Amino acid sequence: LLVLSTFIYTIITLFRQKKIDEMRIDFVNNMTHELKTPVSTIRLGVEMLSDPDIGSQSDRRARILESINAEAYRLTLLIEQVLQMSFFDSHDSRLRLRMTELDMEEIIIDATSTYSLKVEEAGGSLDLDLEATHTEVMGDKLQLTNIVFNLLDNAMKYRKPNVPPHITVHTSNNDRNLIIRVEDNGCGIKREYLKKIFDRFFRVPSGNRHDVKGFGLGLPYVALTVQSHGGHIHAESEVGVGTTFIISLPLLTSKSNNTRTNK
Repeated sequence: LLVLSTFIYTIITLFRQKKIDEMRIDFVNNMTHELKTPVSTIRLGVEMLSDPDIGSQSDRRARILESINAEAYRLTLLIEQVLQMSFFDSHDSRLRLRMTELDMEEIIIDATSTYSLKVEEAGGSLDLDLEATHTEVMGDKLQLTNIVFNLLDNAMKYRKPNVPPHITVHTSNNDRNLIIRVEDNGCGIKREYLKKIFDRFFRVPSGNRHDVKGFGLGLPYVALTVQSHGGHIHAESEVGVGTTFIISLPLLTSKSNNTRTNK
């Protein structure tokens, strides 16, 4: 029995190791692709700006500069995302957050304003429905901004082919929390995958589509960051209809007390 148990344990360990190796290879391939894309866009933009005739086309020059700036920021977020995931492996990950008093509504407006250009280029729309009356939270501005960008990027990646993307960011309050909903009209996620989407390296199978690239770290990063801020995240989805991510973040103590008093 001891020999048999040892043999079974060894086989299971080997299969797990093989799966981990495959996930790492896939991660490296996807990471390489993701990092090359913004770099290529930036290089192309620089080449276009070197054209002498571009100086007389102020509108086109402004759009190229805006595109370069957006891709540079995206590259920064990708690098920061990978670094932050390694931080979460340590026990002092929360200590790395630079917590300050923030207005989450301002973060959402800034992020969606930057990202709306990408949505519009795809023929879609990005709408804001800001109903929350209290939006002040204690958090790390960079990480909370990354959360919004990650969810918007996820909505764009998994949009339906040949269908203009429509994304809505909605805010509201309950007794002590700020509720943020990011809704899209994309492909949707099967029920069997909903519980796995926040697992590290997991990516929803996309069939024969090979244009959907990623690290499999975006949603795990979002979930871990939300949890580090004392919040909660979950997803609701219907295949062919779309997906909604719901984030709950605790309000500043003084603000939540005021909310209860007003009630």
